[in-house]
Amino acid sequence: MKQSIIIYGGGLAGSQLAHSLQHDADVTLVSPLDYFEIPMALPRALVEPALSERSVIPLANALPHVRHIQGKLIKFAAGTGTVETMEGERLAVDGDISVLATGSSYANSLTRAQSGTAIDRRNALSDFADRLDQAHKILIVGGGPIGIELAGEITQDSPGKEIT
Repeated sequence: MKQSIIIYGGGLAGSQLAHSLQHDADVTLVSPLDYFEIPMALPRALVEPALSERSVIPLANALPHVRHIQGKLIKFAAGTGTVETMEGERLAVDGDISVLATGSSYANSLTRAQSGTAIDRRNALSDFADRLDQAHKILIVGGGPIGIELAGEITQDSPGKEIT
């Protein structure tokens, strides 16, 4: 009989673990998103939203042998997670093994969405690219990896734009 593994968090670590274990265990992935996004592709997808067709992957396609609960872990005690679904329902979720891969939070939903669907994410990336196209001057707040890479992507695609 296969062990049941509950993974809380569908980012890079949680999704990779779910992918690795999906044939050897009964895996459940708890994530507020219904998709996996390749984080390294984000700066390019912000200027070329068509890339999101390949970088925003529905979990049903990315992890076909993994059960998905779309919701947020709100409490974890004694091996049981309390998950609030996107509809507001609360579920008690437990398994033989629990993995907390909840990652980190970001200042805005552009960098990492907090909830939603693959379609929502692709639309948000497209809307942002449209706003970038219309802008003449762009201010990027934050000189971390995403800010620097985004500045490079914009400069490559639109060398005439003024970027601060």
